[in-house]
Amino acid sequence: MSKHIIILSQWFPPEQAPIGQMMAELGAWLAKDGWKVTVITGFPNHPKGYVFGGYKKGLHLREQRDGYIVRRVFLLTFRARKRYQRMLTFASFTLSSTITLLLQQRPDVIFAVFQPLSLGATLPMVSRLKGARLVLNIQDLHPKAQEKTGLVKNPIFLRLLRWLERSGYVRSRALTVICEPFRSHCIGVGADPESVETIPNWIDTDEIVPLDRCTALREEMGLSPDEIVVLHAGTIGFAADIDLLLESARRLAQEKKFTFVFVGDGPRRAEIERFREENSLCNIKVIEFQPRARLAEVQATSDVSVAALQRGQGESSVPSRTLGYMAAARPIVMAAEASSESAKVLSAARCGVIVEPGNAAAFETALRRLGEDGRLRSRMGLAGRQYVVENLSKEVVLNRYTEFLASVTD
Repeated sequence: MSKHIIILSQWFPPEQAPIGQMMAELGAWLAKDGWKVTVITGFPNHPKGYVFGGYKKGLHLREQRDGYIVRRVFLLTFRARKRYQRMLTFASFTLSSTITLLLQQRPDVIFAVFQPLSLGATLPMVSRLKGARLVLNIQDLHPKAQEKTGLVKNPIFLRLLRWLERSGYVRSRALTVICEPFRSHCIGVGADPESVETIPNWIDTDEIVPLDRCTALREEMGLSPDEIVVLHAGTIGFAADIDLLLESARRLAQEKKFTFVFVGDGPRRAEIERFREENSLCNIKVIEFQPRARLAEVQATSDVSVAALQRGQGESSVPSRTLGYMAAARPIVMAAEASSESAKVLSAARCGVIVEPGNAAAFETALRRLGEDGRLRSRMGLAGRQYVVENLSKEVVLNRYTEFLASVTD
């Protein structure tokens, strides 16, 4: 009899959140390997907060996808996305996913993206009742990330979140973390060192391939082949130092050579558009997330791709967008501490320039350097591509997941 795994993730395609896409790919990979796979997720609404066309929100929806079952469960959605509304979304998903888990046939493994943290109170209980092994996947260090960005300041609420975090770490059969600093953090909070496995995130290097920079998207945006496109692709959220990118765009505005293109959406998108209007900047363009079929084209439109992190965020979050940049063979300018995991990946791959967080002058200098040296851009881009193909491709990392999950069920 095949082993049964339930994958739980609030985010899932057709949402373009990278973690959702990875969970879809993990499900398909395990199904092909002979596992019975069920995914529990919400109705697609990220990042705008309204349910996508083609879906009508309800209590439950069953879908068939790539050899496995997807069960969509109710969650509250809000277009305003205020803090208390995000909390209500998280709470509703926690409740509905917990009920759905309890109604499922007993799985061998429950594999859950550990966000929201409220899952730390419910999943250990459910796994024990179902006789299943619980594995939590740690993509970000919550609440550490929110505390650093000032999103959560209330000391009582922080204590609650820390308790939920520890509850998940201590009461799980195993944890998978995406980098060694995350592993150290989890052990420091109370996780058993023997139960924490470091498996990095991956990228589909067959889906994102190097293409010519003169794309149809560049033409659609009215950009000439002579312009140097500085690309920020993905969710426009609080971990990114959007202020640094905007200041760099302002500094380079008079040259008419650099154009900053933001592809995506998120809570800080409106700030970008407001800054552009208030400063009458023509070198900033903001466009929506593009269809998945255009992902390689979006990445290829870039000449220099950017990942600017708030101070301290490189320790608690590794931007998935970086892997897309590398797969597309584009050089990267990153603002992050040199000691951070994000910077270590770039240094190992030799595919970009790292500057201190918040240093707009250094960021501008790095952009100028790469903008003026096509050979350097090409060399760094190809180095990044080679690194992800050899170390972070879907095939390489998912084979590690297959072996790990098999060991958990032995």
